[in-house]
Amino acid sequence: MDRKKKILAILAVIFVISIVYRIMNPFKQEKVTVLKYTGSHEQKTARKSIPTKTKKKASSSYVMLDFFITPPKHSDKVIKNIFFKNKPAKKKNLIDSKYNRKTEVSTVEDPVEKIKKDLSKFRIFGLHESGDEIVLFLERGKQILLIHKGDRIDGKYLVEKITKKLVTLSADNIDEELHIDFGEL
Repeated sequence: MDRKKKILAILAVIFVISIVYRIMNPFKQEKVTVLKYTGSHEQKTARKSIPTKTKKKASSSYVMLDFFITPPKHSDKVIKNIFFKNKPAKKKNLIDSKYNRKTEVSTVEDPVEKIKKDLSKFRIFGLHESGDEIVLFLERGKQILLIHKGDRIDGKYLVEKITKKLVTLSADNIDEELHIDFGEL
C-alpha cells in the first residue's frame, strides 16, 4: 500500500468512528427557563415565562399592513425595460422661417457608422488557418465568437470573406460591402 492509500484508510476509519459515536450519543440542546445574560458584569435574575400556546378565536385574524402604510422607496429611473423594444429615432423640431411653422426632422444614424459602432465592441482574439479555411476569434467582453466564412455576426452582418489581414462583411440595410482591417477592430 502506498502512502496515499494508508492516509485514505485512516481517514475513513476516523470518519466511521465519528459517525458511530454521534449515533450512539446524539446531541441534545438543554432547555433554559431563565435568561441569565444581560450584557453587563452583574447578573440580574429576571424570570421570564415561556409563552404557551393559547387558543385564538377562529374569527380573529392579524394582517400586517406595514408595507401598505409606509411602502419602501424605490427609484423611478428605469435602467432597462425588457418589455418594450428600442425607441424610434429622436425627432428634432425645426422652425421654417419662410412659413413660420415647425417641421419635424428625424435624426437617423448613418448605417455605415452604426455598423462601425457595433463592430468596435469586438477585439481580435486570434486567427486559425486550416487549409484554405480561416477561422477568426473575436472577443466581446467575456464572450468569444468563432467566425467562419458565411457566418452572421449578431444575426445582422454576413461574413463574405476572411483573409489574414482583412474581413469583408455585408449587411441587409446597406448595398455595399464593408472591408474591415484587423487594426480597426
